[in-house]
Amino acid sequence: METTTFEYGVDMACGGCSGAVTKALNSKKAELGGESVKIDASLEAQKVTVTVPGALAPGSEAFNAKNKEIFEIISKTGKKTRDLQAEKPAAGQEAPAA
Repeated sequence: METTTFEYGVDMACGGCSGAVTKALNSKKAELGGESVKIDASLEAQKVTVTVPGALAPGSEAFNAKNKEIFEIISKTGKKTRDLQAEKPAAGQEAPAA
């Protein structure tokens, strides 16, 4: 099955913070794509990864709508959230040199 992965930088200070984000996303699994949705809230990496069923092309209307939906769910937990998709180079472009 094809999937699409979304990544967000989230300020999480403790296990309770990552638990709150995971709980919020789990409560919306049906809307996000059902039980096959995978959620990883990494306290160490300060990153939340959400994988949903279906291949959504980055930049497409469907991709942007799903990205916004997930971003809003995480943001409503009160944690500072960054959309890491916005920081990735567009397809066919190289990342800037450090």
